[in-house]
Amino acid sequence: MISKSRLKEIVLSNEESILTQIKKIVKRERIYLPENLDKVVVFYGVRRSGKTFILFDLFKKMSEPSLYIDFEDERLVDFQIGDFERVKEVALELKPHLIGKEMVFLLDEIQNIRGWEKFCRRVVERENVKICLSGSSSKIMPLEIHTVFLELKRRGYEVFYFEEKVKCDFIVRNQEDKFLPMQVSFELTEENRQREIKGLIDACKWLEINKGVILTYDEEAELNVGRIYIEILPIWKWLLANDRGQVLFGT
Repeated sequence: MISKSRLKEIVLSNEESILTQIKKIVKRERIYLPENLDKVVVFYGVRRSGKTFILFDLFKKMSEPSLYIDFEDERLVDFQIGDFERVKEVALELKPHLIGKEMVFLLDEIQNIRGWEKFCRRVVERENVKICLSGSSSKIMPLEIHTVFLELKRRGYEVFYFEEKVKCDFIVRNQEDKFLPMQVSFELTEENRQREIKGLIDACKWLEINKGVILTYDEEAELNVGRIYIEILPIWKWLLANDRGQVLFGT
């Protein structure tokens, strides 16, 4: 739990830093915001790809109704999902003229807070709050996972979830009663590579099979870990394949 006084200190220091110390921001090409922010806007990608400066730029352009919070800030190490409501209260206490008016939350590195999606969806859909956020692409993957899940179900596969010491996104069973563990990750990085592979290997061992698949944005490779064969595929290649079952199961 984070105190209101600590949150106020963080919000005010962020505002001062962005407005007075960030002098020049290089304009990012092909970044367009919808005119009506009636959905959560997410900027995600690899670290140091400019996501934070996009939020800085937005804050400079509309600082009056906005607040910016960076969840990489060590002062927020104890932040929990319940503290989001305190953030909203702090915003109105610092800017009481916004009571009953539209507010804009710019939330950086949001993937550090478990359950952030529920808060963002609620306040955007039910309250007068607009949200733009950024997150590391190795951790903020709801859209890609949802797309894969729907496509697997559409193709008639049974889809299960697996979690032992580490998790595997999906266990897929085809019409021939064959199983395949699958992970979905925007990219494999130093931060997540070992975790994604271990989750796949643990699922393979538990199922007593020797193949698993990792779907990524554009990486393609093959790995052999002991007796387990791991195929890394770009998600677009799988989606465009004429026979996706053949691509996955090799049958």
